[in-house]
Formats: sequence, C-alpha cells, structure tokens
Amino acid sequence: MSSKAKKVLRFAKGTVKAIFIVLLIFVASLFFRDQRIPKSWVDKACDRISCDGLLVRCERAAFGFRGGLDISGVRVYDCGESNAVSTIASAGWVRVNPFTRRITVFGAKYLRLPDSYYAPEFSERNLDCDIELRDVPEFDLVLERPQILGIEPESASGRVKISRRAVTMDNIHVVWPERKPRMSVTGGLRVDFISQRFAARLRGTALQHHIRPHLVALDIPCALPYFDAFTQVVKPIPVQAEFDVNLRNLDFDMKLWLRPELGRYNGVRMSRANGEIDVSSRIRGTNCNAFVKIDLPVAVDPNGRKLAGALDITSTNDLPRVNLDVRSDLALSDILAISDFLDPSLLDFIVCETAPTVIARGHFGTDLRDIEWNDIEGSVHIPRATLQGLKLHNCEFDYDFKRDILDFKRVRAVGKKGGSFTCTGRLDFNDFKDETNVAFSVTTDYKHGELDELSDLMDMALAGRSGKVNAHIEMSGIVGTNTASRLNGAGSVTVAEGHLLQMNLFAGLTSLLAEKVPGVSYIVNQTDASADFTVSNGVMRTENLYLEGGLLSLKGYGSYDIGADDLDLVVRVQFMKKESLMGKLIHPITFPFTKLLLEFKASGSAGDPKWDYVSILDRVF
Repeated sequence: MSSKAKKVLRFAKGTVKAIFIVLLIFVASLFFRDQRIPKSWVDKACDRISCDGLLVRCERAAFGFRGGLDISGVRVYDCGESNAVSTIASAGWVRVNPFTRRITVFGAKYLRLPDSYYAPEFSERNLDCDIELRDVPEFDLVLERPQILGIEPESASGRVKISRRAVTMDNIHVVWPERKPRMSVTGGLRVDFISQRFAARLRGTALQHHIRPHLVALDIPCALPYFDAFTQVVKPIPVQAEFDVNLRNLDFDMKLWLRPELGRYNGVRMSRANGEIDVSSRIRGTNCNAFVKIDLPVAVDPNGRKLAGALDITSTNDLPRVNLDVRSDLALSDILAISDFLDPSLLDFIVCETAPTVIARGHFGTDLRDIEWNDIEGSVHIPRATLQGLKLHNCEFDYDFKRDILDFKRVRAVGKKGGSFTCTGRLDFNDFKDETNVAFSVTTDYKHGELDELSDLMDMALAGRSGKVNAHIEMSGIVGTNTASRLNGAGSVTVAEGHLLQMNLFAGLTSLLAEKVPGVSYIVNQTDASADFTVSNGVMRTENLYLEGGLLSLKGYGSYDIGADDLDLVVRVQFMKKESLMGKLIHPITFPFTKLLLEFKASGSAGDPKWDYVSILDRVF
C-alpha cells in the first residue's frame, strides 16, 4: 500500500472517529436537552396519521431521552363535506416516553360532537365505522386538565391497549379538581370496531356540576330541567355510570345511579334520594328521539316522608312528553313545588294539617302544542285538612287530568261534628293560554251536618247554635282575583232542630219583634229553615227563605252580594209552619195582616246586619 493511500485511510478513520465522537456527544446531550425536530419532518408525520376528512397538524416537536418525544400545539381539523375547516380536537402538548411506555397529554379538548350531530335536520345513518389500527403494546395514558364533551377533571389516566380492531382502556382513574373533599371515579372502556360498539363503566363520587355539562354537550335538553332541580347538594354523590354508543348509527345510552344526601329538589329539602337516571338518544328517519327515565325507588325528606316512583321523558325533535307513576307522602306544598305543574295559588283554599298521600299515573305534554297528550289519573288522601276554615278529616278523592281539564271525582270528607261531604269538581285551564282565566265548577252535597260545623266556612258566629244541616250546592266561576264577583250557581239548604233566631244574622230581628209584638220573645223558637237560591255574577238570590217554629214562622226573599258583603233581605212573620195543616188553613187568612204589619228588612253586612221595620207609611211613600 502506498504512503498516499495510507494517509487517506488514516484520515478516513480519523474522520469516522470524530463523527462518532460528535454523534456520541450529541446523543449524550439528549439526556440533558431536547432536540427540535425539523418542521418538514413533523408535517410529513402528521400527513401519515391524517385520514379522510380529518387533518392533523402540530406546531413543533422535539425529542430528548429524559422526557421522550414532546409535541406541542396539536390540532385536529374537520375537512369533511363542508368547505369550512373547523377544529374538532386539540391539545396543548403531548409527551410520548417510549422507555416508560407512557403518553401524557396536557389540555386535551374535545368540546363537542361533529356539527352534523347538532344540525336541526336529522337523518338516520347506518354506516360502519371502518377503522383498522396497528397492534400497539400496552401503554399508560395520562390526560392533564382535559375537556372532553363537557367533562373537565383535574386528571384522567388509564392503561391502553390497541389492537387492529379494538381499543381498550383499563384502570381508568378520573380525579375531580376539588381539593376538599377529594373525589374521583374509576372504571374502564372499550371501543370495538367489530361489534361497532363503545362501552364504558365508571363508579366513584362526583358533584352535580361535574356531570351536567356532559348532558349539554350531548344536546339532550329535556334532561336538564330534572337535573337542575337538584340544588344545595354539598356532599360528594356516590355515582355509578354506564355508557353505550352504537358506532354504526350513533345510538347513545347513559345510565347513572345516584345516591345524593341532603340538598333540595325544586326548593324542597330532602335528606336523601336513591335513584337511577337513564338517558338515551336515537335518530330514526328524520326524527331525533331522546329518552330520559328517572327511577326513584325512595326519596326521604327530613321528616321521614317518602316519595317514590318513576318518570319517563320522551322527546321527539325537542317536543318532550312525560310518563309518570309516582306515590308521595310529602307535604302538599312540597308536592306542588316538585311537580312544578300547578300554580300553588290555585289551591290556597285548602290547608293540609297532615301530609297527604298522593298517587299519580299517566302521561302529559310539556308544550302547549301537545296538550292532547295530557292524560293523568290518581287519588289523594288527606287525614286532616282545613278548607276555607272548615275543619275536615279523612278527606279523599280521585282525579283525572285530560287535555286542559282537571276533574275531581268521588270527593269525600267528614266535618268535625260528623257532617258528610261528597263532591265533584272541575278546573278548566282553557288551553293554558291565560293563568288568570282558569274556570272551575263544583257540585257539593252536605248531609247530617251541624250549624256550628259550618261557622268557620261561612265566617259567621254560629258556634254553639245547634241545628242539623243538609245542603246541595252547584257553583262555577273563575279562579283568581274577584272570584266572588264572578260566581254562578244554585242550591238548596235545610236546617232542623236549631235555635235559628239566636244567630247573629237574626239577633236584630228578634229585638225588633219584641218591640213590635209584646211577649213575642217567649215564642221565638224557630227550629227549622229551608231555602232555594241562585247565584249570578256573585249575587245570591232567594225567593223562598223559611224559618219555621211551632207558632211563628218567617218567610223571606232578597239578595246577598258575596263579594261586597251586602245583604238586602225582606222577611214576613207568619203563623205556623207552611206545611202544617194549621199553616195551610190560616196563611191565606192572615196574609193581609202579616204583609202590612209584620214585615221587616235587613241590610248591610251579613255578619252584623241592620234590621228595620217596614211600616205602612214606608209602603206608601
């Protein structure tokens, strides 16, 4: 070998050695620093993992032996059928450590499903999600501060395994941001491209605001009012969740098992509520159907009273319908607040001294366009109640609600003196167009009652006045302001074995009779009464009021303005009872005498009327 060749060989060896030393130093330096990867290499790598309709881009990438591959500014764009390019997913940075087999993603965002999911026009699809992956050995995936379809934990981690036709993530651990108390959920998920299913199972503790944004992102608004009704739940809620998605047609199912303790539902304080919430959605044809099922095996208020049953909410193109089957032992005000259906002021006339038992079954629409769907029936039992001051016990009735009409059937109650009430009633909401235009009608029979039993209802001093009462009343009107002035109806009433002229209503007449007819106070023993009456625009009229005793009786006619409390009554003294033999004989004979000399007039308030004698001169002038 020539000397020149030897020199070339030595130079080559020296050069290779120098390059090797430089390369070794470079590689060694990667243990202490990250080497930025050329942008063109990064773009080529992104192009390889992009697919039809999805474009992946990264701002920069670097590699170091300590941390592995660092990728920042990751974006996934939707470049599908529309001309607009929109970001559907992103991450602040991704770190891939091949030595520890760990991928860490910071700030991952997948805020909403594809725009086609939220489009106002729906179209059923039935296409396989045809994806074939490469087999990847198991690795750990850690998401720091992710935002995935409304779920925003502090961190989420799990063990991932990728095969050609499935992705599995086990040992999922989701930690919520709150420090005190610490809350988390654990579980696993699987995406199977053979069966075209996504399934996940999670359990742990969470708060309401952790879950609600997920329902918003899934665009299931019919579930939100029932979810938002829970307030002031401050303790961590034991929760178990299952998710199931059909990748072929995007059928979605979510089931939640919740065990909240303390808090309020529509403002009603509850001690605990064990329940299940199933949320699902289906697109069939051009209809988007959402289903929410709420099973409430038991909810208990602080007094130990229970609410149990189930609600099924079905929404087709944002038109919700509700099916229910519930039983409640809660207070009436709490029932009205939880149901959020009837205006509580419509039932101001009744006060439940003990909590009622309410049963309701049927279905109803939540939109005025759907009132034909309303069909609910049930029953109510109230051990003790007060109706406009009238004390009642063992009050019970059946009801049904069809379209815009609420009917009360087979109403039965017993008064404090044993009087029996039977009743039917109706509320007509007139298409729910005007809350001030709710019409009512009621038919009531009252049997074997007592006068003093009615004293509170009639707001008259009847206490201590005996008298057996029977009555039949039919009444109708408008609920709201000026109800009394818009009453219409008719009825009849009879009283037996009473001391009627000792009532405040007739006290002034008794004194006046004593002045005009000396000694009459000793024979004022009217024990029976009867009257038929009509009511028109709040004014009650009668032409045949009778108060009858063994020797003297009174016959009256006149009117009473209920709203204004204005009485206009004329009574005439008669001898004997109208149906007695002596009465039938002497009434025609004594009529001119009693008409001219024994007629009296009452005016003013029914509680304290003013009685005047109608003299002959009054008739003339």
